[in-house]
Amino acid sequence: MVRLNANSVNFVCINKHPVNRSNHSKMIEILRRLKPQMHGAVVEDMARYGIRYGLSYGVAVPVIRRVAADYASDHPLAEYLLAQEIRELKLAAVYIAQAEKLTPEEMERWADRMSQAEIMEHAANHLFYAAPQAPKVIERWLSSTEPLRLQGALWMAGSRARRELDSEPELKNYLWQAESALPRIGKVPFQPAVYFFLRLSAVSSSLRQAAESVLLHFQDRNLSELTAIAEEVQALLEG
Repeated sequence: MVRLNANSVNFVCINKHPVNRSNHSKMIEILRRLKPQMHGAVVEDMARYGIRYGLSYGVAVPVIRRVAADYASDHPLAEYLLAQEIRELKLAAVYIAQAEKLTPEEMERWADRMSQAEIMEHAANHLFYAAPQAPKVIERWLSSTEPLRLQGALWMAGSRARRELDSEPELKNYLWQAESALPRIGKVPFQPAVYFFLRLSAVSSSLRQAAESVLLHFQDRNLSELTAIAEEVQALLEG
């Protein structure tokens, strides 16, 4: 990775391996385009909610996406950006990478380089879901005890359900796995769980019944976080 001086956009290589000058120069170019859009108040708000990065400019995601579009499909660059401990570069990596090049092993490496739910949410919904072996990774991550991977699985499964990429039996399997996985996680991921159940419920009446059955079991467990998820989903479905 590289160390950044936030005031002057100067870089010092701290890799033991030679820097890929092409990727390095593109990274500097991307940062120079993003820096004028920095928003200190956003960084302060994130810190207030415990969202901390090695470095963050607080640039809005739509701005990052517009800049990333100019480097689309440069997969080696995306991997290079992901390795940097800078929020905006990790998000840019998500919108530059090629989903078709992501193997399950590479998705694991990407997850290892994520420490914030924000990055996982964007990666799962805009990149991982379209990977050739995404269903395999969803099943693996639904069995994971690592909260960020579980969140990624819920986001991915919901995105694939929305786009009708998986069969009903596959989606029902995700439901049964989620029913087992969510109660054993210390802090249940509220937003990805709600998204997951809503998207699967919208596919068919059969899947809606299956989802409602799982949510009813959650309420029977009398666990506050699971009950809150069940109540939110049911309210949205009935609204």
